[in-house]
Amino acid sequence: MELPEVWKGAILGIVQGLTEFLPISSSGHLIASKEILGFQEAGLTFDVALHVATLAAVIFYFRKDILTLLKSSNRIRFLMIIALGTIPGVALGIFLSDWRDTVSPWFVVGGWTFSATYLLFSKGRGGETQHGDVSWWQGLGVGCAQALALFPGVSRAGSSITCGLWLGLSRESAAKFSFLLSIPIVSGAGLKKAYDLYKTQEGSLGDALGAPLIAGMVLSFLVGLGAIFILMKVLRGNSFHRFGWYNLFAAVAFGLFLFLKGS
Repeated sequence: MELPEVWKGAILGIVQGLTEFLPISSSGHLIASKEILGFQEAGLTFDVALHVATLAAVIFYFRKDILTLLKSSNRIRFLMIIALGTIPGVALGIFLSDWRDTVSPWFVVGGWTFSATYLLFSKGRGGETQHGDVSWWQGLGVGCAQALALFPGVSRAGSSITCGLWLGLSRESAAKFSFLLSIPIVSGAGLKKAYDLYKTQEGSLGDALGAPLIAGMVLSFLVGLGAIFILMKVLRGNSFHRFGWYNLFAAVAFGLFLFLKGS
């Protein structure tokens, strides 16, 4: 029996909230979920809504850190480092924009496998640098790692936090810098999708998706807050690398699903 549309929207919202912030790839899980649920009509409108919800979750959770940094004496320098770290993602996003719309779901399997590899090698990494003291080269390095998440199945949080750990940031600071760095790139991606939505006249945020869209947004925001809390706790306990095993399991499971489906 097929699930009602509102339940499909709710499931995708939960998936987005969890996977946007945990190092397990939101793009990979959304592609896999749409394949499994048969909810392919959740196109640009739904993607825009979920981007708005996850962006709101990041800003709300780290509001104190954001305000502190904006009031600090080195706020201009920090904002410029954030801008520098955003450039690789923007450049690669423009280059891959057409390809991402037609990517095979099998690519997600490869992305998850890649994510599993670098996460498993993150064990024991980390330094003393605080997120407010990130250097120019550290910011650029984390930005380059963040750009890898444009490939479906590669986790943005996983790649950027792992890179931060390798470059000497403390575990908690690597996560905070990663999430602060995500604000402009997630905002830009949402605006790009909103523009594509307007250009193709697919609809608006209040179109026929209605209840599924609202359910997805609300759950994505709430679950996202919980996911950030969990991730910060995991990092303090030095268990971040264990997400690599989940990525490996996801790659095998989804690969098996696609094989049996004949995709």
